[in-house]
Amino acid sequence: VEPNVRFYCSLQRDPFAVMRDSGASYGWNIILTEIMETIPSLWATSIEFLHSAPSLLAAQPGIKAFASRFRLGSSLEETLAESRYNGCHFWSNFEIGRLDFLRGDAYQRYFQHLDSSGGFFMERYRGGWRVSSRERGARGVGAMPVQGPWALFSYVAVVPARHSEHRPGGDTSRGCPRHLRPSPWAPHTQPHRWGDAPVHSIAAMLFLNKTEIHQFEDIGYTHDIHTHCPQSRELNQHCSCNPEADVNAHGYCMRYYKRQVLGEGSKA
Repeated sequence: VEPNVRFYCSLQRDPFAVMRDSGASYGWNIILTEIMETIPSLWATSIEFLHSAPSLLAAQPGIKAFASRFRLGSSLEETLAESRYNGCHFWSNFEIGRLDFLRGDAYQRYFQHLDSSGGFFMERYRGGWRVSSRERGARGVGAMPVQGPWALFSYVAVVPARHSEHRPGGDTSRGCPRHLRPSPWAPHTQPHRWGDAPVHSIAAMLFLNKTEIHQFEDIGYTHDIHTHCPQSRELNQHCSCNPEADVNAHGYCMRYYKRQVLGEGSKA
């Protein structure tokens, strides 16, 4: 349970019992769009992995809720051309997941692929490696040409070690070129690295069937500036929140989810 959060509803059922009884492996509360500038290469890297291991795709995945187009082609280039991420993700400030999903073969192989690409620590952008002007002046670093795995995107934002969320206490610069290792001079007002929310979300929508994903519609919740409040009168009678404040009801991601995962609603 995080600080500075609010829960508005009297729970009618134990959320963990709901997950168990419904056979769900991932539960969520708020669905939002990601700041795309922070993850420009995440989708391409995810598709790269999926193309190398297509058998891991679930029989009835919900990924079309997160992709305006999605089709596995005969080549990676064709798949990338036929698959477009819409930026939707489940907010990880409220999520419940089965550990056997996170420890399973599909998620572990996917995570290792993402980890080896370096995107948890720095992002790839067009045109070269992105390094702060102070870093460049102090160390004589200039733009570097893209090589090997950096072919799709070609700028990297150097991220200070304190922004890494995936290796607490570890050396976040491991595997990075020496002159691109995290520095206190690197810009950190808008760190460009992959967060956990879109990673968890894309993984769930690729490797789990639709029936294994559960929305906790009945739990009113606020974290930071975002609120979920049940829309139906039946559920809201147990809550003290205002349904008009529900962020899910005002975003296109919920419409995509209802249509592609729940099979209801009009085309988004």
